[in-house]
Parts: sequence; structure tokens; C-alpha cells
Amino acid sequence: MKSLPKIINAKSYPDRSIEIEYSDGLKKTFNFEHYFEYSGYYDFLKDSAAFLKLNIDSHGHFVFWINEQTQEEIELDPQIMHSICSNEKILHNNKVVFDPALGKNGWL
Repeated sequence: MKSLPKIINAKSYPDRSIEIEYSDGLKKTFNFEHYFEYSGYYDFLKDSAAFLKLNIDSHGHFVFWINEQTQEEIELDPQIMHSICSNEKILHNNKVVFDPALGKNGWL
């Protein structure tokens, strides 16, 4: 896997969109609901106040929320995030394992 650029800015919005800006100049806003379900790991993000509390880790590798009930750090995978923002497929052993063009069905 190639090294990903660092996240330099990230913000979540009431319409459930997330804006991510990378150190290489890539900047994208996308709707969280287009790619992720509010179940299991992300269940607490049904609360819009929780959704708006998006953070960037101190090294700029990923974005996360803190589930205030469990105190767990809930991350979005950095490779998936960059794939969504760059609209590039993720390959493993020359097979597509994630295609951002397919939204919630992108995990193959």
C-alpha cells in the first residue's frame, strides 16, 4: 500500500456530509450516509450532535468520533476515506476490494 497524504482539515455538517482536505491538495465533500450504515460501530452517529463532533488524529492519518457513552474512538478507515475522496478503487492482489462508485455496496 502506498503512503496516503495527511488529512489537514476535516469537518462534518448537519446534512450528514463530511469535508476532508488532504496535504496533497485533494479536497472532497461527500455524504456519510451514501457509504456507511448507522448500525453497530456507527450506531451512535444517528444523533446529529454526535455526528458533528468529528476529529482528526494528531498525525493526520484518519478522522474519528468519540462515542460519549462508551468513550470509544470510532474511526473511519484512512484507505477507504482516501478512496472515497479520490474516487479510486482499492485493489488487493489485483482484485478490487472497494469501489467508491458503488456507495454502500462498494465493499466487494
